[in-house]
Amino acid sequence: TMEEIKTLWNRDAAEKLYCASLDRIDSSGNYQFDNCRFIELSANSAKANIARKRKNSTIKNFSAR
Repeated sequence: TMEEIKTLWNRDAAEKLYCASLDRIDSSGNYQFDNCRFIELSANSAKANIARKRKNSTIKNFSAR
């Protein structure tokens, strides 16, 4: 809800971030209050890139068998 987003915004001091981005702490989970936080967009992008590389590596390793 909008109230939860405001709570997260205040809790994470998102107004102090250069470019705030809503992040799922556990990327396999949902966008639920207890699984979300505001972090820098650059950190969120890096986190997504790492996850994507791991997924691609797993697929390559599996198909090489």
